[in-house]
Amino acid sequence: MVLHGYTTHKRVEDQALPVNTGSVAQEVLLMKESDSNLTVDQTAKVLNLSPFTIRAWIGQRRLGHVRLGRAIRVPMSEINRLLEAGTRPAKRERH
Repeated sequence: MVLHGYTTHKRVEDQALPVNTGSVAQEVLLMKESDSNLTVDQTAKVLNLSPFTIRAWIGQRRLGHVRLGRAIRVPMSEINRLLEAGTRPAKRERH
């Protein structure tokens, strides 16, 4: 919450952490993995992709999701799985 330019704090596991209210990605990173499900738009912002891409990946079953009626939610565990699967180690330099 922002009051006249001041940023408030959000409690996560009894520890006050500053929250940048302008960045959805930072707020999402403060959420607990086990209890957070993101909308398609929030997922797109976290991954820096378009919502169209997220919907396409859901349709291709590349990204796990939960349907609640017409609403689609993406668990944080799926986002982390996707990031871990796409992470490649850096090459070592040869001397």
